[in-house]
Amino acid sequence: MFKSILVSSLIFVSFIHAEIGLEYYTGIQDHYIWRGYDLSSDKPMVTPGITLGLGDNIWFDIWTGLNQDYKELDLTAAYYLEPNDNFGADLGLVVYTYPGMDGAEASYEPFITIYSYSLPAEPQLLVGYDLTLETYYIELAASKAILEDAFPINLQASAGIYGWEGYAGISNLQFAVAKDFEVIGLGVTPSIAYHFIPQGFRDEDMTAAPSGLVFEINISAGGSEE
Repeated sequence: MFKSILVSSLIFVSFIHAEIGLEYYTGIQDHYIWRGYDLSSDKPMVTPGITLGLGDNIWFDIWTGLNQDYKELDLTAAYYLEPNDNFGADLGLVVYTYPGMDGAEASYEPFITIYSYSLPAEPQLLVGYDLTLETYYIELAASKAILEDAFPINLQASAGIYGWEGYAGISNLQFAVAKDFEVIGLGVTPSIAYHFIPQGFRDEDMTAAPSGLVFEINISAGGSEE
């Protein structure tokens, strides 16, 4: 009896070890711009999080954004599909919450992100709709590694469209340069990004951020267990 329980337990532990992956990460920004808005009030922000992967398809993420004036906790659940080697897609839901922020209401955004693996720069398209705020957001992003044989760096670009009743327009154009390092087993990625916020978007919503540079360092550890 004991032997059967032990064998079953070892099989279960082996399955868990093979199927579950954890990644821990944190970011430090001199200020935080999201979809054309400076959520950090032009102050430094720390953004720790955890991603849990179950097998090859299901994943969950807990992300936080913190500084002296702002607190955000986002919960994401998604299912990843990969019909073939050329493209894949995430279907998911993000719950945005703001603990301790007076008057801030939680909102719910179902989304789809489509990834292209065969096209140059591997573009990806995000489409999300916030059921609470009744806003939609569409973003096209791409990245390209250069100088791979000498000093590899990653070039990134994205364009986002924000929309709500009576308005739709580009909210943010981002151009970034990032460099990956490994330090004592941790992934360390410093980056610099220029966010261009069109004047038309700022005229429509006076709370939108001004254009400018954002400096960031991301640190990550963990990953999928094989």
